[in-house]
Amino acid sequence: DGDGVGDACNDEDDADGDEFSSALDCDDADPHSLTRIEDVDCDGAQSCSENQPDFEIPVIGSSDGVLIPPNNVASDTSYLAAYDNNPATGISIKHLSGRFDIGQTQKIKSVQLSLSASGLLGLEGWVCPTNSDSFVEDLCTNAFSIAAPPPGLNYASSDVSFSISPPVSGRSLWLRNIVCDRICSGYSCGERACMGSLLEIEIYGPCDNCPEVTNAYQTDIDGDGVGDACNDGQDSDDDDWADELDNCVSVSNPDQADTDKDGVGDACNDADDPDGDEYGSAFDCDNNNSESTLIADDPDCDGVVGDVLGDGVCDATLEITSAHSSDTYSSSHPTSAAYDGDTSTYWRSKYLSSGEEASIRFDLGSAQTIARIYIDTKYDYWFGSFTLKVCETEWSGCTTVATPSYLIGSNTYEFTPVSNVRYVRIDNLLRYDSSTFYAGIEEIEIFGVLDNCPNTANPDQADTDCDGVGDACDLCITEGITCADNNASCVDAGETTTCTCNTGYTGDGTTCTLADCPANADGAPNCQCAEGYNGELGWDENAQTWTGECTE
Repeated sequence: DGDGVGDACNDEDDADGDEFSSALDCDDADPHSLTRIEDVDCDGAQSCSENQPDFEIPVIGSSDGVLIPPNNVASDTSYLAAYDNNPATGISIKHLSGRFDIGQTQKIKSVQLSLSASGLLGLEGWVCPTNSDSFVEDLCTNAFSIAAPPPGLNYASSDVSFSISPPVSGRSLWLRNIVCDRICSGYSCGERACMGSLLEIEIYGPCDNCPEVTNAYQTDIDGDGVGDACNDGQDSDDDDWADELDNCVSVSNPDQADTDKDGVGDACNDADDPDGDEYGSAFDCDNNNSESTLIADDPDCDGVVGDVLGDGVCDATLEITSAHSSDTYSSSHPTSAAYDGDTSTYWRSKYLSSGEEASIRFDLGSAQTIARIYIDTKYDYWFGSFTLKVCETEWSGCTTVATPSYLIGSNTYEFTPVSNVRYVRIDNLLRYDSSTFYAGIEEIEIFGVLDNCPNTANPDQADTDCDGVGDACDLCITEGITCADNNASCVDAGETTTCTCNTGYTGDGTTCTLADCPANADGAPNCQCAEGYNGELGWDENAQTWTGECTE
């Protein structure tokens, strides 16, 4: 332990006999605990070099042997083959159910399995406090598992990564409860058998993000690599977001809500948001009216929402029923967070090393026609290059609609509508740069074109008035109906048409008269409270009158 007292004389201050005195041993009653040389604050996370998120924990033994270089040639039943750093050797899946020894009690953050197998349907990973040959479930933690894949799919030649959040402390990792399909290849096999091997197992621990202060859970709300317990020196408002990453430095806002995505948090948005709807002037059609439309939904700010592209086609947001990614970081950032409509939650990929790819797919539940996809990335978990596909099934019938070289912030990908699409895939996803270790999605929205004229072929789905009835079967358009009064609009009522007065006008549709604004309001026909007055006004189409009032 380098304390100046030789090991031969160390016994009085070395209760666990590991040759490290109590001053240097994190737990002097456990010979397998970390020391203060590796873990300065003894919180179970090792100190590493700057900007290093994790480190590989060496496997030193297993249920059937200890790895002592030079390695002996391992048989397909020897666990040594799974941690000999030789991907050409491996342990047969059908013989796999046992323990891997990591030598010391320490936190495990992630596990990667390199597989060359077929028929593998599932397995479980357990972190246990001791290196005993006997597995005691009540003492161990079920840290990860492979769930049964969709019908017809087996886990085959691939790397499967598991993130463990928060990291779990233990001395050994057990792989148990292997579930196999019945796979036979030219000879008899058991009722439940797997073919192929586990080539390599790699176990990773978290680097201490606050090495001088004990912080067992390693929380890092802003994801800057500095633990919240050490963030105070650069966190003026004490919200656990470092000033350089905080979108509102002067006001504590741990959720970092930024409704309009202008880089200024809602808590600091007041100067550019007089109507208090959390959308600044660059995003709000009327920055003095909290009920006004948004430029993103209504580009020409005419009050007609739906034609986002301004091309005469009304777009529909499609429902995402589920999503899947084997590259998810942890259950705290699941795939569902990418489409839950809440930008404070997000999907986060596994740790991505240079050149390592991730993927995620979204299920629409049924075949749709897709016209546009919006992706909003998590701050600082930006995308490097990726392939955006729309597919008929999970794995086939795919059309590549975009191949961006990177994505910072958000972007909308528009393309010629593709029909019979059930899945949207983001494949070949790389990290943004050498300082970005993950990829993340705050929200994805998929826009389709619903058939607005089911009995008449109209591939362009044009709907000039955005009334939900395509121009090809809209009587107002096909019959060229023109209302006698310029302040009235034709309405397709099915088999007949009628003219109705527009908002702010009264009459029978043949003659329309401008309606007076309520007291203390002006701007007819689009009435709103006059300067110095507050209130909410609405137009009652049936009564043809304004509702609400404006008060000082």
